[in-house]
Amino acid sequence: MAFQMKNNPDPKQTVTDLYNRVASFYGGVGPNFFKHCGRRTVELAGVFLGARVLDVACGRGASLFPAADACGEQGWTVGVDLAWGMLRETKKESQQKGRERVQLMQMDGDALGFPTNAFDFVLCGFAIFFFRQPDLTLKEWKRILMPNGRLVVCVVGRSDEHWNWFNELLVAYHEQYGFQIAPMSGGKELNKPPEIQLAMLAAGFRESTILTEDYQLIYSDEQEWWDSKWTHGSRFALENMPSEILEQFRAEALSHLPPLKQPDGFHEHWQVAWTVGIK
Repeated sequence: MAFQMKNNPDPKQTVTDLYNRVASFYGGVGPNFFKHCGRRTVELAGVFLGARVLDVACGRGASLFPAADACGEQGWTVGVDLAWGMLRETKKESQQKGRERVQLMQMDGDALGFPTNAFDFVLCGFAIFFFRQPDLTLKEWKRILMPNGRLVVCVVGRSDEHWNWFNELLVAYHEQYGFQIAPMSGGKELNKPPEIQLAMLAAGFRESTILTEDYQLIYSDEQEWWDSKWTHGSRFALENMPSEILEQFRAEALSHLPPLKQPDGFHEHWQVAWTVGIK
């Protein structure tokens, strides 16, 4: 039984639509992974008081808010994203937390409407793989950085091999039933730290380094684990499954969980990697 795959004439818009749909609960189920990594991004970048910081694909502000705190009222903190839903939710949170000085703009990270040498830092967390012409993207990010300014890109460096079965199961269902599994195809997907480092150097950054840390995610129970899959990129494949196939997939996925259960829930170990480029 196969289903016709949807035509995808504008992959960037497809990604934007996906994150508009998940905006209200993005990262809000299960471990607070994105906020943890956002704080560490700002710390590892070395954002200082009075700095000018741009967060590209800022999402729900995981890096943006810590950056605003670090640079203070003397600084300038801007978040750009194509997903208006993300910006809407981040704006609400900025008002609730008294961070109204944070500036939010709907803008494409490939064509930034800022002058050359405008920022001391450019941050990008878990989004560089959505930019499918990374050589051009990185040159644009370098353009708006001050000399000696820093670009910090965060991705998952290594996932937990004990959980590889989930993506393998997704691919198997995709091959059997033909639903669309990813919002983007074509171009170059840049998601491995050594590849990001080489691309930074090719774009003209004079220096690039990779920093890594291990992080443990803990899901309290099976339902929290399953619900978390609907709050970020994996949602795309799941919502493209016809309902009867989705139920079958869910049952099969949950059947993998019992051997992984520990007294406090389900542990997933990731290595997080930050690639830092200096202009």
